[in-house]
Amino acid sequence: MDNESFSENEYSTLQLVSRFWHICTKLIPPFLHFHFSRHKPRSLPLQEAVKKIRITFQELGGTFIKLGQMLSARPDIVGPELSDELRNLLDKQVSMPFKIIKSTIEVELKAPLTHLFKSFDTVPLSTASIGQVHKAVLSTGEIVVVKIQRVGLFKQVEKDLQLFKKLTIILDLLVGSKGLRFEYLYKEFAEWIMSELDFRTEG
Repeated sequence: MDNESFSENEYSTLQLVSRFWHICTKLIPPFLHFHFSRHKPRSLPLQEAVKKIRITFQELGGTFIKLGQMLSARPDIVGPELSDELRNLLDKQVSMPFKIIKSTIEVELKAPLTHLFKSFDTVPLSTASIGQVHKAVLSTGEIVVVKIQRVGLFKQVEKDLQLFKKLTIILDLLVGSKGLRFEYLYKEFAEWIMSELDFRTEG
């Protein structure tokens, strides 16, 4: 049992190291290009850097898609060029199978889906990096929308935040004290995304 547990912990650590290396190699180069070309608005190097950052956020998945969305609304932090480019960030994901949706709702609400709703559309109204939305009808006849968080997302975001925090330390060391402070960016983003993941706040 102890050997199995050790192996699982070891595997988890290797996964985190691999993920961190992947994030670093993907994000550090375009962010450095962005930092050193910011003083030349509309220059080709700057255009290439902001586009690469947007594509990288998309490739890294949910946590970083949300980071891009936050930065798209903060030209005061990243400048208008990167902010504008990140508005093109797509937040579309493959829909979760309905059996997962059904199981998640029944586990969370501790009742069969047929007891909770008069009807429940199996095809989602929309899908995104955090979850997806379904139309349903309550037993009272009231039409509602049900938002279901992606399975395992909360734990993945927690892990990605740990790795992103380490990454910001590296970036701040590389770019020096002038310009964008990634440490401050991390603090604001961590608070924002954890609030986004708390569906009670939205409710």
